[in-house]
Amino acid sequence: MKAPLLSIIIPIYNSEKYLKRCLESICQQSFSDFECIMVDDGSTDSSKEICLEYAEKNSRFKLISVLNGGVSKARNIGIDNAKGSYITFVDSDDKIIDSIYDDVFKYIQSEESDVTCFGINAIKDNVVSRVPFVNLNTCTNFIKYESYMNAVWNKVYSLDLLNQNNIRFNEHLTMAEDFLFVFKAMYFAKKVRYFDVCGYEYYINQGSAVNSNMTNKKLNSLKESYEEFVSFCEKENITAQYKELIKFRKMVYAIYYLVHKDFYDPKEYRKNVDRGDCYFYRKRYDLALISLFSSYGIDLFSNTYMKLKGIIKG
Repeated sequence: MKAPLLSIIIPIYNSEKYLKRCLESICQQSFSDFECIMVDDGSTDSSKEICLEYAEKNSRFKLISVLNGGVSKARNIGIDNAKGSYITFVDSDDKIIDSIYDDVFKYIQSEESDVTCFGINAIKDNVVSRVPFVNLNTCTNFIKYESYMNAVWNKVYSLDLLNQNNIRFNEHLTMAEDFLFVFKAMYFAKKVRYFDVCGYEYYINQGSAVNSNMTNKKLNSLKESYEEFVSFCEKENITAQYKELIKFRKMVYAIYYLVHKDFYDPKEYRKNVDRGDCYFYRKRYDLALISLFSSYGIDLFSNTYMKLKGIIKG
């Protein structure tokens, strides 16, 4: 049997509410040369049964059931079982736009890219925001488009690239594991291209805000991700090239010491951030203001964060 051109990997855990929407969007693709690897990560709802339904009626859909081990392990299992020349990822509560893989592979064939990035539609409270990529340098993109550049699902990767460079997700991390995976893939790629089409619909979960659902384990993961990134840059002798990104990644975890009530510790923040620096990206003026005060030794209480969100428009 001929191997597919593309393997679509979907990690699934208790996703019954949105799973059919996700799988239907794949079924409706104009592109047909794919396999869809559904990795059920020990779901306790009806997700597995929904996957079986699709696997039974469409031979391109394949179900792998595993004990719960987290999204990184599920994605790695998908990569290890992929038969396609290229892989991509879809989260089970999102969907893809009808012709995106057709369009991307026409672009890949003309550009011969190892990693191809495309834009997304970010959807929150039924409001759609178009987020295209611009062909900037890698360091600038990882800062300017931080949330969407780090994401694994708006990109198509050469499977040979991942296997030859042993690129996999760190299964010990619960946050920022995507960033490490994407950065390493783009670093080792001979050619990275940005396709100015929005092909992925990302549904923003209210619970994913910077001050919500943070645990000590997640905060430690952010720090470990930063440390692994620094070690990688040192090993590859690219620390100077990515010094701005290294500083930014440190601030990504350090800012929680100012804005989260459970971890509020300005002294810890200052231990991690150079004096005079403040946290600023996208339109988060509230975070920038809090960290700016801290850079001058003025500590705002963490509940000020929520008040500022209502006052400062960004």
